[in-house]
Amino acid sequence: MSRPNTHSHQASPNKGANDMQAIELETEIDENHEIHLKLPDDVQAGKAKVVVMYESPATTDKPDVGKSVRTFGQFPGAITMSDDFDAELPDEFWLGGNP
Repeated sequence: MSRPNTHSHQASPNKGANDMQAIELETEIDENHEIHLKLPDDVQAGKAKVVVMYESPATTDKPDVGKSVRTFGQFPGAITMSDDFDAELPDEFWLGGNP
């Protein structure tokens, strides 16, 4: 078992008996879907919460919606405007149905 490449960051200006501490560690997820961490020596034994944030591998199954290619005239006739599109809206629209 190799030791992971880690760096840590602790955050808590006031250390007390019930204060939560945060440590950020970077490591690798191995082929067995496991992570191995070595905590700093000043971390005492006890309960801990672990949150794992990982990068998702790029997939070709899903299109990247934000970067889709749009072509002018791609959907001719798909959208139509009514003749009164530029007309003023009635008072009922602005007053919630009460003129």
